[in-house]
Formats: sequence, structure tokens, C-alpha cells
Amino acid sequence: MSLSAITKRTNGTNVITPHREVVNLFQGISFCSHCGGRLHVATKDREINKERYVQNSPKIKAEFQYIFCDNASEKKNKKNNNRCPAIYSAPYIQKHNGIDNELKILNKIATFRWADFFTNERHDEELKLLKEKRMRLLNERNQIDEKLSKLKRSRARAWEEDEIVEEDLKKLIKVREEEFETAETSYKRSILDIQNLERKKTGQQLEVDIQKRVKTFIKKERSIPAKRREFNIFLKDAGIALEAEILKKESVEVDHYKFDIDAATVYGENYKFGIGIGMYDHKGKYRGLNNVEDDAVAFGLDLNQIRVDEAKAEESYKKQSLEVGRDVRFPSKKKRDTSKWKKLEIKKKAQ
Repeated sequence: MSLSAITKRTNGTNVITPHREVVNLFQGISFCSHCGGRLHVATKDREINKERYVQNSPKIKAEFQYIFCDNASEKKNKKNNNRCPAIYSAPYIQKHNGIDNELKILNKIATFRWADFFTNERHDEELKLLKEKRMRLLNERNQIDEKLSKLKRSRARAWEEDEIVEEDLKKLIKVREEEFETAETSYKRSILDIQNLERKKTGQQLEVDIQKRVKTFIKKERSIPAKRREFNIFLKDAGIALEAEILKKESVEVDHYKFDIDAATVYGENYKFGIGIGMYDHKGKYRGLNNVEDDAVAFGLDLNQIRVDEAKAEESYKKQSLEVGRDVRFPSKKKRDTSKWKKLEIKKKAQ
């Protein structure tokens, strides 16, 4: 994921209500694999049998924390008919069942190959592209400035000769001034992007830092509300994303009693968690995990060349996206709808 995408994800999204407990440690970076919607964690207390599968067993109160897709709410999506198909939930933390998926995800983050994603080569290539972008924006700004200076000189001559400044000239000067202001802002932003990237750690150094941070959090800070908020911000700043695929629950029958399997047992897990670098469009909407490098490894391709090509493609896509007003890396709604319609037609013909 490029610096610009990480910046878009982190700018303005790291403010967490000071007095609110962070139940979902991964809020803001956890998404549904079916629809890309945000995942939430809810907590409920209910009575359960003290001894599982034992009839007339004494009841005890247990806390259930479960994770679900926000877009799967029937009430929320009743009008627009865009309800996510992942209408089930998955356990988050259920101590009485020995389930702690928060800890499992933290261990995944600690052991993830971050050095492969934040390499020195990728860092250098992104820095090179940003510097090229800065020079391009500087040239664009200077060209606008030159045109604006010519127009202002024409206006100055009219003032010196006591002539009336034409309305067209006034309007043109105003347009050029607005263009210059926009170009100046973009140029200054590019300088800040370079400075931010130059300060970022890369490669093995960053991987070691992430591993240390996660291990310290697991051992000492996980139950401290303030530290949970800080860690959530740390995950966002690192560009880490969690993706969950929540499937339909299955049932199992024990001694003529039917039970829903909601991952209360290892053989009945109805979910899969994925960790990686999140892909976001230029408006900040989550689009999935970046699997480019995993695919490259699987096909035996040169990772360094893949990274160089990806960085160049990212810059090209962004330029095209700004021109057409949408992220060209992902299909438009019209194309998605057409694709769905074609699949339905093929299915009908096959029946």
C-alpha cells in the first residue's frame, strides 16, 4: 500500500473518545471480506449450563463477545437492499469456552512478515516517485505563476496609462490566481509527504518494532483501557488491516440435543481471519488486503521488480483517478452491476 493510501487511512481517523472503553481492539481497521463493511464487537451476558451438554446442570452467567459486520443489519439496510450476506456472527472473546480470538489476531500481527512489505527498496522507490511528483507540481505551479504575472503586467500597464481594465482580463486574473493557489497547496503537500516518508522506519527495523510493541501489549497492557486506545492508534498508523470471513453456522447433535456451533469448539469454527496491509481507494474506502506480493512469491516472480512496478502503477492510477473522478483500480458500480447481471443470466441458462 502506498504512503498516500496510508495517509488517507490515518488522517483524521485516530480520534477515540477518551472515556469510552475500546472493546474491539481493531475498530477502524477491521473489515468484512464479503462487502468491505466495518466489523463491530458486541457484548452480551446470558445464562449457560455450568457443565456443557449435561441435562439439568446448574446455570451460571457468562459473557459473550462476538464480532459481526455492520452492513449485515437487516434494520439498517432494509431500505437500500444492500444487506451484507454475512448475517452471522463469530466469537471474539468467550472465556468460558476458552476462546480468545483477540489474542490469536495479536499473535498473527506479531509474526507477520512486515519486513517484506516495508522494504528499503520500496521505501526508496516511493521516495523517488514523491520527489518526481514534487518537481512536476513545482513546474506546474511555476507555469501558472508565469501566466499570472503576464496578466498582472497587462493590468499594471492599463493602470499606468489610465485605461479601463477589461472585464475579461479581471476574470482571467481571478481564474489564474485560484489555479495558482491550488497548485501551491499541492506543491507544499508533496514536500510534507516526502518529509513524512523520510521519517518512516523500513524493513527489518520496522518489523522488530512492531513485534516488540505487540508482545509488550499482550504481556502488560491488554487489560488497561488507555493502553488499548493507544494500541488501536498504533495499528492504524502502521497501515495494518484485519479482514474476517464470517460463514454460516453449523449444528452438531450430542445425545439427541442439537447445538449451534459458533466456534465454541475448534471443529466448528465459522470464521477466518486475515491480516495484512489494507488496500483503500482514493476516497479511503476499504477494498481488501494487498495480495500482490503473496501472489508474486507463489508464481516465483522477482519481488523487487514487482515492488517497483507496483509503486509506478500506483502513481499512474492515482493520476488517472483524479482525471475521471473515481478510483480506476476498482470497477465502477455500473460494471459491478453488469457483472452480477451476467452471472445471474448464466445461472438461469444453466438451470
